[in-house]
Amino acid sequence: MYADDLQVYLPFAPADCDRAVARVNEDLESISTWCNSNCLTINPNKSQFMVIGSPKNIAKLKDINTAILINGQPITRVDTAKNLGLVIDSNLKFERHIAECARNSFYRLKLLHKIRPYLSERIRITLCEALVLSRLNYCDTVYGPCLLSRTSRLIQRVQNSCARFCFTVPPRSHITPYLNDANMLKMEARRKLHLTTMLFGVITTMKPKYLYLKLEWARHHSRYPRRELKRPCIAHPFERHSN
Repeated sequence: MYADDLQVYLPFAPADCDRAVARVNEDLESISTWCNSNCLTINPNKSQFMVIGSPKNIAKLKDINTAILINGQPITRVDTAKNLGLVIDSNLKFERHIAECARNSFYRLKLLHKIRPYLSERIRITLCEALVLSRLNYCDTVYGPCLLSRTSRLIQRVQNSCARFCFTVPPRSHITPYLNDANMLKMEARRKLHLTTMLFGVITTMKPKYLYLKLEWARHHSRYPRRELKRPCIAHPFERHSN
């Protein structure tokens, strides 16, 4: 729940599609009953549902486009939805979100180029961080581990354009030396930094609880099965890796 936005999630296997639909409809009926008893109304026309999974698993599902109901009225199935500024797609690849961020970033850079001669290098860097790269920093711990190679390259292209705006880079020259001289991390390294910083906060404070409980602790490494580590190893909270 967030303000007046209520979201219901239910994990299920493709073979349990009918049972999952029935459970979701039961929850929606309970929510609708509670709202009616508290002088509130749910608008089915503003309600949507999405099936999230791999293309292979989604293809196995039966036709459920009209199976999710609120007050007997079917709600619309969508492939993408915006959640607190993050565009989520049914395959969790976040391509549309990155495409929108990149388009907005290039547009802002185009506007900034008009005043570039009047700005110092430090101010150019500050403006790029605040107005352009901040869009890509937002929620990068969520979409970062899920990116396709082409999407990751698009993000790096945005930073490369920012570097050409901030510094005097000769044509066809590599951007990396200029980023290193300015102590600027590339976007992939920046996402890893944000993720490790978040994990450090979750581990030291044990909050939020739902993220802390997703951590998997291991005391033995596969290469050294007889050696006990002094500190536990940490698995990624959003995806599992085999040791």
